[in-house]
Formats: sequence, structure tokens, C-alpha cells
Amino acid sequence: MLARTVLCVVCVLFVVARGDSLPEVRLNADGDFVDPSGRIKLFHGFNSVYKKRPYYNAADVNANRLKFFRQWGFNVVRLGALWHPAFPTGPGKVNDTYLKAIEDQVDKFAEAGIYVILDMHQDSLSSMYGSYDAIPLWLLESFPRPRGFLKYPWPKRSMPSGDWEGYVTFACQKAFQCIYDNHTNAWKHWGDFWVEIARRFKDKSNVLGYELINEPFAGNIYTNPLRGIPGYAGKHNLAPVYDYLVERIRSVDERKFIFFEGVTWSVIGTARADSFAGPGFKRVPGGDKFPQEYGRSVFSYHYYCPLIEMANTKIFSQLIMPKMFYSVKGIAKQLKSGRFLTEFGICVPDGNPKSINTIECNAVMNGADANLQSWTYWDSQFFDTDDKPIINQASLLSRQFFRLMRTQSVKPFARFYPMATGGTPINLKFDVATGSGSYAFLTNEVTEALSKQGKAIASIFLPLELYYPQGYEVDVVPSTFTYSASNVNDHIIEVFAPADGIMKDVVAEINVRPTQMPRINHLAMLI
Repeated sequence: MLARTVLCVVCVLFVVARGDSLPEVRLNADGDFVDPSGRIKLFHGFNSVYKKRPYYNAADVNANRLKFFRQWGFNVVRLGALWHPAFPTGPGKVNDTYLKAIEDQVDKFAEAGIYVILDMHQDSLSSMYGSYDAIPLWLLESFPRPRGFLKYPWPKRSMPSGDWEGYVTFACQKAFQCIYDNHTNAWKHWGDFWVEIARRFKDKSNVLGYELINEPFAGNIYTNPLRGIPGYAGKHNLAPVYDYLVERIRSVDERKFIFFEGVTWSVIGTARADSFAGPGFKRVPGGDKFPQEYGRSVFSYHYYCPLIEMANTKIFSQLIMPKMFYSVKGIAKQLKSGRFLTEFGICVPDGNPKSINTIECNAVMNGADANLQSWTYWDSQFFDTDDKPIINQASLLSRQFFRLMRTQSVKPFARFYPMATGGTPINLKFDVATGSGSYAFLTNEVTEALSKQGKAIASIFLPLELYYPQGYEVDVVPSTFTYSASNVNDHIIEVFAPADGIMKDVVAEINVRPTQMPRINHLAMLI
């Protein structure tokens, strides 16, 4: 029998425990993120990467935004920690002002209950190649420059615009290859950056880990076309320097996760991590020297639909994207690592459920739900110039009984989902059109231990303001399980199992839907 309770929310008070210490997150044997109680954690969040001076966005940690992030269920941020502003003038010359600003952001996210991935972001390396300064200019200027017709911006006739066109130039690819080949002690300088970051952040419990580099390019494909094969580039260019960086980081921090990427086109063709069509890794970075890395490494990957401006993206959402999720799960399983969708986007929901942007973003998040995948959206442009959530006006303005309806563009990202589960997740679904969500998991020894201690076996996030303004209805199976709103965060419902009688391998289900308002005969009101 279903245990049903109708909760009417008249006034929502959103409370979150304050403090800069969050429970440390580890990986279990299956590569799942787990809290100290053994509950599997799922993360939803966004990227905060600022590509111009001062190379961080102070607005992302103001009280107004943090309030909304909590209301939307964001519990993780992929925060840009760039090499160039950290060491702008030369080797060993640390910009303490910049790194203290990053520390301040990390601490403020912690106070809001938000974890952080520190991401050494880059796109086409530098302003030298039409992008922004992510890799230090002093390092790039120490590399030999292409001569003759190979000079920048060959093979382009005009200067690259944007962050990514520089990748196709011979000069940018040559600079990447110089880094991989350790020209002018590039590895040491890169390692010095990560040692400084690890030294400062190793004791901050809300820092999940360090992403070695964002979207590493394959190297110089012009001089060796084999580098265009993702597995070849991963094996010969990325793996060696990754091993070195892990060794440097572990000299000061033995606990944080190492997030690592293959080249961006390495996650579609195969589920084999060490194949030429895959990322080309036989093991996680540092795995030979540090066997513990198999419990503290996370495979990071990105998904973008390049046809987002076209009328029909079904070939990607129905064929390519499912193949990607399947491939990544196989890669992570072979590497014995975690997995994290650290970027997806281009799609910007506009409040129209039929627009290609809304459809595409929903498709990615539905796919992530189906694969119980943590994610960070690119990027965090949810606010207007007045720091208010971006709003689209709907055409529902009428007489006395109609009011102006607003649809927030952030709404598809604020989702029903399990933040923590004491059991084995089975299935997660959320309907952004109706606000109905369902989640199922299998009970296990963690469930039993938690129930005997009187602790919640699952914590489910509900975006109250956006989907449940009039309240919500909850069905829980089996009927012996109960739930209640969390004492520290009323956007979370906690599920409890009886201390006695619980057994393993029981399927638990939680179904949530909005409370329906009574129908009003507006025509009769006008008569």
C-alpha cells in the first residue's frame, strides 16, 4: 500500500546549515561518490570560469546568487583556477591576491553547502592564439616560434576569433606539443602550479579535487597526423604528463580527487579506455606508482551538440548522446575511476518548451538522470545585469483573474533528484513539464546500517519555488518507509526505513508530484 501524504506549502522557509566544513566525499569500489555514511552522492551544478581580468566572478558568491543556487539544488561548482593569473610574471612568482580570491570563493561556496572542483581551465592556451590568457605568456614565449608560412595564424588567413578557432592554427598546436614534450621545463612549471593549488586547498573539505587541464588538445597534428587519433594522443601526449602532475600533487595532498580528461572527441567511439578510438589510457594518472589512485581518480568529459542551431538534433540526442554515456561508463569501469560530466551546454533554455535550446538541454539532463550521472552545466549565466534570474515573459496576461506568468530559464536545471542514497540507485526520472519525479533504489548493507542508527537512507531534493509552489504529494514504497522534510533544508525530503524488519535487496521507490490547485470557473466569475 502506498503511503501518501499531502504537504501544503504556504510559506517556504529555506534554511541550510552554515559553516565552511562539508562532509568529505570519497569513491567506493564501483566508482560512485559517497559520503562518510556510505551514501551515494549525486551532484548538480555549473561552471564558474571567468575568462578576463580578474579571472574570477565575484558575483557568483554574493548572498543573492548563493540563495538561488541553494533553491535550485546546485551542490557543486566547477571553479576556474587559471595558471596564468596564478603565476603571471614568471616561474615561482605567485600572485597571492588572485589565489586568495579563489580561496574566498571556495569558502563562500562551502558556507552555502556547495562543493568545488578546481579546474585549470584553458581554451586555445592564450591571447597569443586568439583566446584569453590561461597558460602563462612567459612559458609560451619561451617556446620556439613557427617560421615562414607556418607562422600564426596559418592555415587561417585571418586572425582567429573566439576561444576555439586558435586550435586549428599550426602555432597553437606547436605550443601544445612543446608542453607535452617538456620544452623549457614546462612540466615542472605546470607541476609548480598544482603544488601551490594543492597546498592551499588540501584541507578544505568542500574541494572535491583538481582538474589537471580543461579540454587538452591532441598536440601538433600537422607534424604527426596520428595525434588526431584520440587514443594515440592520450597514450603519447597526455598520459606521461598526467603521471608527472599526479606525483607532484601527491607530494602535498594525498586525498583530493584527480579529475582528468582525454581529448574531447575520445568518448564517442568505444567503451575501451585504452583503445585508439577512446582516450588512450591504460590506467588512471599515477596508477602505476600510486595504486591508491584507483580510489581517487575521476574521468571528466564533455558533451556538446554541434548542430544546436539546426532544426532537428535528434541524431545527437537519440544516437550520439546515448552512445557517449555508454562509452563513458565502460571507460570508467575499465579504469576503476569515477566519472563526471563536467561540461555540457551551448543550449540555453528560453522558456519555450518547443525551442531547440530547451529541448536539447532537457535531453542531456534526462540522459544524465537515466545514467545517474553528476554534471556541471556550462556555464553560470543565469542572471541579468541587475543580478536577477533571467526571465522570459509568457503571453498569459489577461483581465482580473490572470496575472503575468514568468518562466525562468534556469527552471530545466532545477530538478528533482537524489542528493544522497543509502543503497544502490536503479532509476531516476523527472518531467520538467509536469514537475513529477520518480526515483528507485535497491536497499543494501548501507541501508541497514543507517536505519539501525535512525538516519535517513535517502535525501531527495525538491525545487519548491519552481515546481511545487502550492505544495507536493509524495508516494513511498514500501509502506513501512517514511519521509519528512529535512530539519536543516526544507527543499530536501529525507526517507527513513524502520530499524527492525529491513532487509537487503528491497526496491524502494519515491514518487513526487505537485499538489494540484482546485479548478476555478473564471467565466462564471465574469458573469
